[in-house]
Amino acid sequence: MRWSGLWLVGALLWAIPARAHTFEHPKTLRLGVRGDRMFLAVNFDVNPGQEALRTRALFDRDSDGALSQPEQTLLEGALERMARLWLKATVDGAEVQWTRRELVPNRLDRPADDDQTLGLALLYEAPVPPQGFELVLEDRDRDAAKHVPLEVDLGEGWSVVLASQGELWPEARQVRGVQLKAGRQLILRLKRNPG
Repeated sequence: MRWSGLWLVGALLWAIPARAHTFEHPKTLRLGVRGDRMFLAVNFDVNPGQEALRTRALFDRDSDGALSQPEQTLLEGALERMARLWLKATVDGAEVQWTRRELVPNRLDRPADDDQTLGLALLYEAPVPPQGFELVLEDRDRDAAKHVPLEVDLGEGWSVVLASQGELWPEARQVRGVQLKAGRQLILRLKRNPG
């Protein structure tokens, strides 16, 4: 009986098709405030499998099975636009003008028939008022049922006056567990400590 039970479990596991890992949160954000600058790191991934195949195929314009450098550049631009599609940020009511500091591609140079994940890591920066400010940050996932996770890191000299969501970790100088989605923004008021 014991061997037949193990055989049955083995047969069931073999019969279940292998599934590629999918990202619970294809986009994640990390916000940092240091000195008179604010930094936003955005990681954006395309799930492996059909989604990755479709994405690569769209940019194989000459259908040669490879993504040339110009095709990869077009893909980078499209992924960055998708990563920022619903991202909105204001400081004291004025729209934040982000400057991109870095763009690190992940597997954009793979063949068009590669079904493994691809994506970008992006880093943006913007100036902030030196004494304090109110940031309103909005974002959402393509799937309205999901949220975009965000963590906030504060540099020395900055304190949280108000965070509309998340959990303050004073020792780590972080606000963790922020979940951005449609209708659920982050309102963050920061002040500069004297001295």
